[in-house]
Amino acid sequence: MRFPDRDKFNLDSALRYQPIMERIEKSKWKNKPILEIGSGASGISDYYQGEVIGVDSDFAKTGTKKNTNIKYVEGLSDNLPFNNETFYLVVCLDTLEHLEKKLRIKTIRELIRVTKKGGIIYLGFPTGNLSEKYEIKLNNAFKRINHKNHLWLIEHRKYGLPNYRRILSAIKNLGIPKEKIEILENVNIFIWFIMHMLFTVYPESFFSRILKYAYLPIFFIAKIHLPPFYRIIFVINK
Repeated sequence: MRFPDRDKFNLDSALRYQPIMERIEKSKWKNKPILEIGSGASGISDYYQGEVIGVDSDFAKTGTKKNTNIKYVEGLSDNLPFNNETFYLVVCLDTLEHLEKKLRIKTIRELIRVTKKGGIIYLGFPTGNLSEKYEIKLNNAFKRINHKNHLWLIEHRKYGLPNYRRILSAIKNLGIPKEKIEILENVNIFIWFIMHMLFTVYPESFFSRILKYAYLPIFFIAKIHLPPFYRIIFVINK
């Protein structure tokens, strides 16, 4: 797993992609293009040296510098502009919670449709009552400082965090047998909350600015695998 330069490094993003990159680098598809749904300006291309096709409805929202290995395709997750069975590697992280519930199953169906037989889908999202509770705490802290709601946290409140049991049931109903689905738990909730208090609510504090210079040691500390977890990632083998 490669890392972007320090001025572009994002701890939340690195922790999100780390378990996926570990598996991609060990897979037989490690040199294949990655299709990422909801990639924003860079997405997994910050950590992958190969080709990335990023699909998003608005690439300007994230505003980070574009990498040379990502190609933008404007589109919607529930109606992807690709033929059936086009990609061996498909990634969709922290996107379902920004969609209306009726569009989530359509999106999963599209992810499965464009994945080749034998390919792998990585589908991740925050889930659970505790994650929701700490998102509310974080948004309240952000609002006290900035006098407005945080854009993506308020979208999570609007649409509700996905229920992983319902998503698992939907995946199986779309023809993927249980034995081809692996569930990964990702990022301790309390580490997630502290991380965002430092870098989202108080990004210009003296402590936060100092920590940005030690981003790699912080990454290896923060990825410690202890419950409770903020996010889960389904690894779906088609």
